[in-house]
Amino acid sequence: MFEVEYPQIDPSIKPEHRFMSAYEQKIEVPDKNFRFLLIAGEPYVTIAFKIPALELDMSEDKFVESWDA
Repeated sequence: MFEVEYPQIDPSIKPEHRFMSAYEQKIEVPDKNFRFLLIAGEPYVTIAFKIPALELDMSEDKFVESWDA
């Protein structure tokens, strides 16, 4: 579980997220065992979390996202 706070974000903006393959990034040597979760919301820089590249259960009762403006 990740909880990110953006206290200075405009209330009309909802942060976005996406999963990125290790092969898309250019910071470190790609490792097929990992992927990245990116979270972006202006005026903040995009942040990334390195997570295992396991199959994700995106079903409604397993994958939950929430934004409290």
